[in-house]
Amino acid sequence: SSPAVSIFTNPTLGEEITCAGHADGTASCWGNNQYGKLGNGYTSGTYTTPTQVVLPPGSGGVVGLVTSFYFTCAVLDDGDAYCWGYNPDGRLGDGTSCPTGSFENNCNGDQMKPIAYDPVILPSGRSLIQIWPYGYYSVCGLMDNGQVFCWGQDSSNEYGSTGDGIGAINT
Repeated sequence: SSPAVSIFTNPTLGEEITCAGHADGTASCWGNNQYGKLGNGYTSGTYTTPTQVVLPPGSGGVVGLVTSFYFTCAVLDDGDAYCWGYNPDGRLGDGTSCPTGSFENNCNGDQMKPIAYDPVILPSGRSLIQIWPYGYYSVCGLMDNGQVFCWGQDSSNEYGSTGDGIGAINT
């Protein structure tokens, strides 16, 4: 396995998960896998050793990760971001949701996507430089044009979401 070059965790949210970015562009996570947050294809258990994050074939290398209460996201060296975990309301930002019992859009029937399938939908022509958690349920990222773009559960319309799990903040 490739050596870790960066460690990502967010203990203030209490999600009990840590992830590492590796020199070869892969990532691994360990800790509480509730909601499929580790990205290894499973949705339960506690892992005390790192487990590899599964990303789509041909995707870029991981340069940053965000752990949130219900899901995890990675930003890649090609400017895309991918998220996995709990997705009942579109919070993964990929344009899908996972209602109970649904196996459509790569959902597992239990409101989750335990591995990344589709990138976060960004404004046309934009790419991400970095990402960070925004509370328990959302993620924001700095785009290549200097604007901040957020996705996740925006129940109080804090960042101008249109109700589809995505929105932009003009800075």
